[in-house]
Amino acid sequence: MQLWLIILLSVIGAYLLILVVNVIFVLSFYSIMKKHDRAIQIILKTKYDSLKDLIKKMDENWDIEVDTETKHLLDEAGKLLNDKEFIKHCDDIKKKLSYINSQLSALCEEDERVVADNDYILIKENVSQLDNVYRSNVIMFNADVLGFNYWVRFLPFRYLWLLFRIKLKDFIS
Repeated sequence: MQLWLIILLSVIGAYLLILVVNVIFVLSFYSIMKKHDRAIQIILKTKYDSLKDLIKKMDENWDIEVDTETKHLLDEAGKLLNDKEFIKHCDDIKKKLSYINSQLSALCEEDERVVADNDYILIKENVSQLDNVYRSNVIMFNADVLGFNYWVRFLPFRYLWLLFRIKLKDFIS
């Protein structure tokens, strides 16, 4: 009888230990993902601001007309950047900002004085570097999403996380 009690207590103790480890991993990955989420938001906001500055310079300094559709897309991206559920719109924001960047670059590249202007060169390099930093942050975010989702789906505790309404996180492309 004592042997069965020792075995039962050992199994319960091992289960509780694994539960504590699972909770620690889930909370750690969640915390790290929030930091990556914020970093990605800052990167996209900086890219948004750079493109907005480029449009301003195109209008004021170089007399290049930017169509209203491009300006409207930039405004839409700005609204999505300030949304509470920003990470759900991240792919859409990235696509809009990339499209705007290509449109503005095409307009600027047609004018030789703009291509030689230091402000344009700086903005162009800044946006390029922001794209690289964005990609590396997305890779890190997705790696943490993979870890988070693994520990949330870990079989002995999967139903516990469902009970607390913890959902699997989506990847960013």
